[in-house]
Amino acid sequence: MQVCAYSEYRFSKFSHAFTALRNMGLGGKIFGTPDGLELAKPMGAGSGNGFSIFPDFKRFAFFSVWENRSAAEQFFAESKLIHTYTERARSGLHALLKPVRVHGLWGGGSPLRPSEPSGGTVPVAVLTRATIRPRKLPDFWMNVPDVSSFMADADGVLYKLGVGEYPLFMQATFSIWESAELLNRAAYGKNKAHAEVVRKTRERDWYAEEMFARFEVLDLKTLGEPHVGLSRHFSG
Repeated sequence: MQVCAYSEYRFSKFSHAFTALRNMGLGGKIFGTPDGLELAKPMGAGSGNGFSIFPDFKRFAFFSVWENRSAAEQFFAESKLIHTYTERARSGLHALLKPVRVHGLWGGGSPLRPSEPSGGTVPVAVLTRATIRPRKLPDFWMNVPDVSSFMADADGVLYKLGVGEYPLFMQATFSIWESAELLNRAAYGKNKAHAEVVRKTRERDWYAEEMFARFEVLDLKTLGEPHVGLSRHFSG
């Protein structure tokens, strides 16, 4: 069964953050060639809650795709890169994820293979990722506060962050929710902010490429300073 991993790190020292920023230039090569790795994407984050045109130069994330769970767990247990980031981080998290619903493209292909949902009431995660058309950048960024307000007001959201592979035009949102039921209620219920964002996305043709993926959270650990929303549901 294919699994994915999302790791986020927030650094206090400039030297540590600068190393992470420099490592972003390596792209997918940053993980090397471990057994079972299918995709690796280093990402930066926006300032504040991440939904900002201004970058946060002390906050970084990795999204990776693995052939199976054992390959992912072995890498994160043995990788010197991950050990360094974990030791230096003031706070962060590491989540193992099972893709259960995917549509759209990333880099011209579909890197995720969804599995059957477990059917139980388990925490879920969502990754939305898009490449924004250059001529649409001003209009897109003017509407980013609508996305942020939808997340802020939604019942059941435990974690949310705006991230991206490249500033401005390759953007993603990663969020964790208490359950699929609460996620569906927020996304498809009476939430006008979300419906408006979806409408504008289609009408204004912001994206040259987009992908939506839903996951079940298999395991999650927080790093350093406690995260109020996540600590109620996951151990540190």
